[in-house]
Amino acid sequence: MSGRSILPLILGFTLIFNVIGYNLNTISVSAVDNMVDYYDEMVAKNIAMTGANMGANKLFLDNTWNAGISINSIYDGTMNVSVETIDEFEDVRLVTSVGTYDGVTKEVRLTVKPSKFSKFAYFCENEPNWIWWMEEDTVWGPMHVNSDLHCRDNPTFMGKVTISGEIDLYDEGHEPNLNGGFQDGVEMRIPQNGIADLKARAEAGGHVFTGHDKVLLDFDGQNLKYKFSGGDDYIVVNAAIFAPNGVIFADEMDIKLKPGVVDGKFTIAASKESSGNDGGTIWLFGDIEYASDPLTNPDSDDMLGICAEVDVLIKDNNNNSNDIVIHASIYAETGGFGAEDHNTRGVSGSIYLTGGITQMERRPVGTFNHLGQLNNGFRKKYKYDERMMNSSPPGFPGTGGFEMVSWFQ
Repeated sequence: MSGRSILPLILGFTLIFNVIGYNLNTISVSAVDNMVDYYDEMVAKNIAMTGANMGANKLFLDNTWNAGISINSIYDGTMNVSVETIDEFEDVRLVTSVGTYDGVTKEVRLTVKPSKFSKFAYFCENEPNWIWWMEEDTVWGPMHVNSDLHCRDNPTFMGKVTISGEIDLYDEGHEPNLNGGFQDGVEMRIPQNGIADLKARAEAGGHVFTGHDKVLLDFDGQNLKYKFSGGDDYIVVNAAIFAPNGVIFADEMDIKLKPGVVDGKFTIAASKESSGNDGGTIWLFGDIEYASDPLTNPDSDDMLGICAEVDVLIKDNNNNSNDIVIHASIYAETGGFGAEDHNTRGVSGSIYLTGGITQMERRPVGTFNHLGQLNNGFRKKYKYDERMMNSSPPGFPGTGGFEMVSWFQ
């Protein structure tokens, strides 16, 4: 090949190598730029996430905190955290955290709401050592006992169980079935203002009964029937119009809850006399069910809270002589949930509860012989309403803390 023919070939290769070199250099520069941009974005995002966690921690430690956080130098960037109430009635808070680094800004938003006792399938502050969980007892859902857990034979707990004390076995070798996990050394208390807060909510947009020693309530679908004496005629109202925010309060009275069907979201509550021992008990006269059962329809929008300052008791009557069905979350601030004449009434079948129980002190619902067989009253068949993990009946008493609803970044 002559010199003249080689020259174009050399020039061609030179051009190709120059183009390749230019492209490689461009790629290298772009990679560095992308790495720098990615680093800036990651630092800004980490600052925002740090602020969101700091804000959430502030709220969990102090539910009145609203001061926000402003830091001008963190990881060579800045952080600004704000908190606002986006639902006054339910006290839902929005925490917004903004992180900035080297001109890049990232935002994290999280929503928190008060933690409600309705999230428990079973909560008891004091379990007397003479009431036992028996072989046929079953609880679905989260459970907490702020004392020892007394078990005879092999009761079954399907959700996570937390206790402050120990597991007390009637017979060694007969362990409870802890299918959802277990943790001891956990302490949590019932507040002393749950019922008082419900009265304030009822005054602010629900309904308050006063001036009587008792009120008879009967949920009839979308209607509510009530009267103050057995000989009176029922007054019939549309429940949602009667109590727009869903809270119905009996001030210094007992509530006699008749068998009925609840269509909507409501909480009924009863307080005791401020000077005396009357009032504050809710009596269950028979089955109380939702128009749409959440066990068969998870999209059910029916929900009931039954909240007593003293006790919630199953009446000893013909309606409750062969099982009772209860769709509700029950709360007894100074007393508990139990059965009237638990040790003298006949064998009454089972309590089919869909919801949960929160009580200061466990009340008995029946008695058993030495073989674990039912002598009087009820067995317990408590099923958790899974909707209560993220929702609750109107104004249901809270644990005093917050829990996270959503996190967006």
